[in-house]
Amino acid sequence: MVTGELPGGEPPRQGHPHPGADSRGKGWGNLIRVGIADDHPLIRQAVTTLLAMEPDIRVVGEAGDARTALELVRAQKPDVLLLDINMPGGGLEVARALARERSETRVVALTIHDDEEYLAALVRMGVRGYVLKDEAPQRVVNAIREVRDGGAVLPSKMMARFLDHLGDHRTSSPRPAAGAEAAGRLSAREREVLEGIVEGKSNRQIAQELVITEKTVKNHITHLLEKLQVQDRTQAAVYALRHGLVAPSDLPDLGPGSQSEPLPALRK
Repeated sequence: MVTGELPGGEPPRQGHPHPGADSRGKGWGNLIRVGIADDHPLIRQAVTTLLAMEPDIRVVGEAGDARTALELVRAQKPDVLLLDINMPGGGLEVARALARERSETRVVALTIHDDEEYLAALVRMGVRGYVLKDEAPQRVVNAIREVRDGGAVLPSKMMARFLDHLGDHRTSSPRPAAGAEAAGRLSAREREVLEGIVEGKSNRQIAQELVITEKTVKNHITHLLEKLQVQDRTQAAVYALRHGLVAPSDLPDLGPGSQSEPLPALRK
């Protein structure tokens, strides 16, 4: 992890521009304006320090949750958003909302998950870059430049597996249940809990909304993970979005967005 003092001293507050964020006038025609959305302050600081060493890249703002990430994009309109898809509030829903808005900001996903299910979901949402958090820091820099220039960046091993997955029409190995079949396996309460997971809610928030205990919520999550054949909450959210288990109309609004259509987003 890159460490060091942030340029300009004290880091800006979430959702606020960094010093010099408006410097895209004369002499900055090729400047790449970047937003960082990650719930870990140390990661945001490390990435900011890393990018500060690149003369053609400027960090224009930071966000620690999904709502602030969307506010950042709408206010600062960065060329590239580095987005932690596991961040509170639903990084996946940020990507999905930006796709529905037809935002010109291109997304590079930061994640710990080396899984073609995540890759497939993100590709469908228009994400152009996918960087694992345990990769070399220079990969982040390269991904920003490549994606801003219209390219795509994916780890080579993941791309190979993803292409194999798409091209493999054989049924010799078990596959996750199709969306309709999986939906039929879930109880009504499990579907409600799954919707809460997709919306980025905590167990406590789901429990309060459904008027049940947190222990009951945990039991429902255990059962729905087994039925969907996934390992954790994030994989369940990806599966639900990929297979249409949660419709766009089920998702609440995050505030002002596209003028042409309402956005799927997250409640406060």
